[in-house]
Amino acid sequence: MKKSLLAVAAMTAFAGAAQAQSSVSIYGVLDEAVGYETRSPGGNNQYGATMNIPTTPVKQPSATTTGTNAPGNNPVPVVKGATFLGNGGVTTSFLGIGGKEDMGGGNSAFFNLETQFDVNSGQIANAQGAQSDLNGSSGASSINGQLFNKLAVLGLKNNTWGQIGLGRQNNSTAGVIGKYDPVGATYFSPITFSGSYGGGGGITTNQRQDNSIRYDKDFGATHVNAMYKSGNQMGSMGPQSAYSFGADYSGSNWAVGAAYSNTSSDPLTSSTAFGSLYQTNGVQNAAIPSPTSATSGYVNAGANMAVLYNYNTSAITVGGKYDFSDKITGFAGYNRFVMSNPSQNMMAGTTGNVSQSNGLNVAAAYNYSGQNVNYQMFWAGTSFKATQQDTIKIGYYLLNQGAFSMTKPAASSTTSYAAGMQAWYSLLATHDLSKRTSIYGGYMFGSSHGNQAGGNPMSQVGTSQAAYYSANSVLATGIRHVF
Repeated sequence: MKKSLLAVAAMTAFAGAAQAQSSVSIYGVLDEAVGYETRSPGGNNQYGATMNIPTTPVKQPSATTTGTNAPGNNPVPVVKGATFLGNGGVTTSFLGIGGKEDMGGGNSAFFNLETQFDVNSGQIANAQGAQSDLNGSSGASSINGQLFNKLAVLGLKNNTWGQIGLGRQNNSTAGVIGKYDPVGATYFSPITFSGSYGGGGGITTNQRQDNSIRYDKDFGATHVNAMYKSGNQMGSMGPQSAYSFGADYSGSNWAVGAAYSNTSSDPLTSSTAFGSLYQTNGVQNAAIPSPTSATSGYVNAGANMAVLYNYNTSAITVGGKYDFSDKITGFAGYNRFVMSNPSQNMMAGTTGNVSQSNGLNVAAAYNYSGQNVNYQMFWAGTSFKATQQDTIKIGYYLLNQGAFSMTKPAASSTTSYAAGMQAWYSLLATHDLSKRTSIYGGYMFGSSHGNQAGGNPMSQVGTSQAAYYSANSVLATGIRHVF
């Protein structure tokens, strides 16, 4: 009898262990494109790995320019465009590792580790590196050479109560942008590319949040989520903290979603800080003189140095789509984001409260001071399934910037800025060669009107609108493989 009971107990324990099954998968995207783009801020006079398509390109000084902005011993011609071989025309190439353990009773553990990289060089994507020495592959300032720069999350899930993830995760706004952007391609959409106009809610860095805890739960056809990022500051958890929440409903042939995000004292690392025109592979060219003004537009802070711009940001986003048929879907959305004075000022240097940013020494930290800067982004478009293998996407995006006054970072004077506007027209055609491989071609044209300061007005201080091209565009074709 005792032997029978022991046998039953052993079999029961074995069955319980068998139910706890684990799985690990490798997945990702490879995406390469060739094309032509007009110049953009932070770009080199050669084509860098970064793509700053959505913003308005800065005119380069000619060889005859003198004074602080002089190119010195390396005259730089006025360059408006360049042919490129680029990475990630539709989706920035990335590699992911995902795992799940079924623990029984509707409970499971999960993890995801994802890193973006440049197919051309094999390097991990790094926006700051791409600006300073043409290395990297990302223009998004949230991607700065971290080993798992796209996603790093570990969590628990219950089929009834939902799931909780901890680590580096997307905020709630990014989900709305990703689902309701009609074009949804890195090179051909200003909101998919840029957290400033889209998922970041004011600054691209905010699109992905470190030190975060996120909750997700489905209630039938409605999905809700909420996220909190810890600032991890000594003496106070408030500065550099963030929170967001969102909800999404999917009907039979339509869907709608909304999200709100708020970030406190989160610094943006300016690409102009690297002085890419004065450096080669991150090494300062000693023969070229250093400009004296940090807002001159030709900042040479030395190799491996950075400048921070510090704001509070908040954003509200709504989007929706409607299936007119099994071939035609319409999209529309609205995003309003605000930049305001930071909750905590930042001071650079060893005696300040910030000395490094993403592994770079901070040369200066500028804290926004002035009226709230209000932006409103509207978009609409359609996706048309021409055949089983062919899809055409069309999008229109309009950004309105309200008038504001602010104190210049390096001076005590106050400057007023008039309202401005940017508009983009986008077209993307995709042909599926197989279930996993496709080719594509796209074009996006952008125009600037009024005193448009773009997603980071502080970096434009002291620069007149005449210093910018009023139009920008990208034309590219590429191949994409999903695995």
